[in-house]
Formats: sequence, structure tokens, C-alpha cells
Amino acid sequence: MADMNSLFSNPRIFQDPLSFNPERFIDPNGSLVNDKLVIPFSVGKRGCPGELFADVTAFLMAMNLIKKYKLSTVPGEPKPKLAMHIGLTSCPHEFSMLMTKRQ
Repeated sequence: MADMNSLFSNPRIFQDPLSFNPERFIDPNGSLVNDKLVIPFSVGKRGCPGELFADVTAFLMAMNLIKKYKLSTVPGEPKPKLAMHIGLTSCPHEFSMLMTKRQ
């Protein structure tokens, strides 16, 4: 299995890898950068056969949420930690989020 955490945390590949910066995947023309180093579904014969379906589904779900709700941190609560909780799998630490319906 490919070590995704080491790949995405490598400052030689991604400038300031520990900061949340989705713009790093978008070129100056606003197009998605299809960098061969971005491999969230592994590589080779262990690659995910449902990668395309997962990509499209995740994109549509995220866009529907962003279209209908404004997502923000809860005032007075700490901001989410950028470091992952490491266990059998990596996952984000718990945090609170405020979802406000858009008009």
C-alpha cells in the first residue's frame, strides 16, 4: 500500500503541506491540476476500481452541500486541528461545524 500521509505531507512535493490550501490543485486558468503525485485511491494493481465513481460522487455531494449551506466554525469553539488522529486508520480529530442554510 502506498503511504499517502507521507506523500501529502512532503514539503518537496507540496509547498506548506500542513496548511489547508485547496488552491494548490488549481492552475492560474482555474482548471484542476491532474498531478500524477495526487493518488488518493492508491496506485498499480491495488488501485481502486471504483475511483471514478467515488471522485464524481464525492464532488457532487460536496458541491450540493456548499450550494445549500454556508459552512463555518462555531463562534467561541476551537478551530479544527490540521493534524490527523493516527490509529488503525488516519482520521480528523473531532470538531464542531456550523451549517447555515443559504438564501
